[in-house]
Amino acid sequence: MWGDICDLLTKTDTVDKYGNRTTSLTADTVCCKVKSVRASEFYQAASTGLKASIVIAVRAADYNDQERLRYDNKEYKVLRTYAIGDNMELTCSKEGVVDGS
Repeated sequence: MWGDICDLLTKTDTVDKYGNRTTSLTADTVCCKVKSVRASEFYQAASTGLKASIVIAVRAADYNDQERLRYDNKEYKVLRTYAIGDNMELTCSKEGVVDGS
């Protein structure tokens, strides 16, 4: 079932003693399963101006409210989460994500 891997990305902003702000991403590599975007999710996202690109299922224990993930060398923004038993489905969009920031 868990045939793929993805990186759940945690964004951290820090300010040094001089007031310079830096942003870093920490990646937690987890097992996942890629699923198709259901029509209802696609149209619900489209109604708010977003495009649901992919659905990634991960174990709920691995997910800590990360807002981004990386799969197949592409970065995605998490639009919506849905708990199913011990798993979380993350509906994601490629739009609105600037890689590396």
